[in-house]
Amino acid sequence: MSLAKRLMEELETRHEIAVAIARRVGLLEHCDTCDDVYDPLEGNFDDAYMLANHLITKGDPLVEAFRGDRRALTDAIKDVTQNYGEECYCAQRLAKLLAED
Repeated sequence: MSLAKRLMEELETRHEIAVAIARRVGLLEHCDTCDDVYDPLEGNFDDAYMLANHLITKGDPLVEAFRGDRRALTDAIKDVTQNYGEECYCAQRLAKLLAED
């Protein structure tokens, strides 16, 4: 496997870990209807950072890809929230349908 491919896979893994932590504390939400992840703009970064630091401290396998780098993990959590809208897909679709009426 090429170095570039390995780096891309590691970035994707780190992204997935950041999403999992953000979802665990409510920073990101998951819609069971449309399976979309969205940012309800709760801004609960402190809880997400505390959980991330706790997981690194206890050596949790979930955060193994960060190799103990707390800053990289907290930066990933902050970055991941910028990738999602404020509503899930079905809420956006409903708003669009209502606007058309």
